[in-house]
Amino acid sequence: MRIEDLKAFVVLADVGTYHTAAEMLNITQPALSRRIQKLEKILSTTLLVRSTRRLRLTSAGLQFLEKIRPVVMDAETAIMEMHQTDMKWQGLIRIACLPSIGIDMLPAILRDLHGELPRVSFRIIDGNALEIIQMLMSGQVDIGIGMQLGQEAELSFTPLFHEEIGVVGHRDHPVTQMEHPRWSDLAAYPLAYNLGESGNRLILANHLEPRGIRLNWTHQIQSLFGALMVARSGIALAPAPSSFAAAASSRELVFCPVAEPLVERQLHLIERKDTMRSSYLQKIIDLIETEAARRRSAA
Repeated sequence: MRIEDLKAFVVLADVGTYHTAAEMLNITQPALSRRIQKLEKILSTTLLVRSTRRLRLTSAGLQFLEKIRPVVMDAETAIMEMHQTDMKWQGLIRIACLPSIGIDMLPAILRDLHGELPRVSFRIIDGNALEIIQMLMSGQVDIGIGMQLGQEAELSFTPLFHEEIGVVGHRDHPVTQMEHPRWSDLAAYPLAYNLGESGNRLILANHLEPRGIRLNWTHQIQSLFGALMVARSGIALAPAPSSFAAAASSRELVFCPVAEPLVERQLHLIERKDTMRSSYLQKIIDLIETEAARRRSAA
């Protein structure tokens, strides 16, 4: 077996598509396919099968990947050391996250990881809570930072930290002018809501409706950024987590905490239970959990 063939299999297993893997390896898709076929012929077993959206490792493929990944990485390290370079082995990390977390939490984590592993690239997809679950279930991403909406048997949820849900509004809006607004004060004012399954809206409903508080969901938007557009117009408020406060803060917009009751959401690190953590995936998970611990202690 050639190290190039083993590396081709590791990269393909990580990214899940021939197109992306071939681009990363700087070879054609037919050439990549021949490398995988050669390995399967030598091993007399099938390593990969195609599913509806992406490739899936067979049980033999999973076992083989676990055994040869360290071999490939050690070989890459030895070659780079011989070339007297400090560049690390190349890889791809695919992350799905809530938009507010993407703006508030990820930048420092990505910067720290890039400092240690400059050749690791990222694919970052923001989405609502349900979209993140769907992306993980279909294998489009390696990890997600989102919320637990149900009991998905294929996924694992590691609690990170809680954050408060308030509203974003124009600085001149009556609610943002209040000293200590309550959720019941918002009933008379239009709110913008996500057309999809918004985790924030579900949390608010669970907390407020048993108390007889019904919010005025009026304007439909597609994302949290769409909610900011509506809020900036002054015609509506946009429920948002506190992590979005920095992005929302401007000459026209302000994040406004709301009380009675205090409404919080629990954020989780989410991954498939069958995920094979590469060294660089493990590194970013460690950075995420360290930042989460810092936020818990500061709360």
